[in-house]
Amino acid sequence: MTPRRSLPCKNAPAGSPRGMTLGNMREVGVQRLIASCLNDACQHTALIDVSSYPAETEVPYFRSRVVCAK
Repeated sequence: MTPRRSLPCKNAPAGSPRGMTLGNMREVGVQRLIASCLNDACQHTALIDVSSYPAETEVPYFRSRVVCAK
């Protein structure tokens, strides 16, 4: 997966704080995200190493890019 820069949150009101970023998470030692399949019959979970992504990357960036591999 190629690291990409995050885009500003389109739904955030002007002047509001941005969403959770990988940089915020790294400040408390988090280097991986957990993804869960939303299919009730599957319930597969996986850890995603996000240490190579830029600190500015917002966590919701991964929402539409994660596909269950089970």
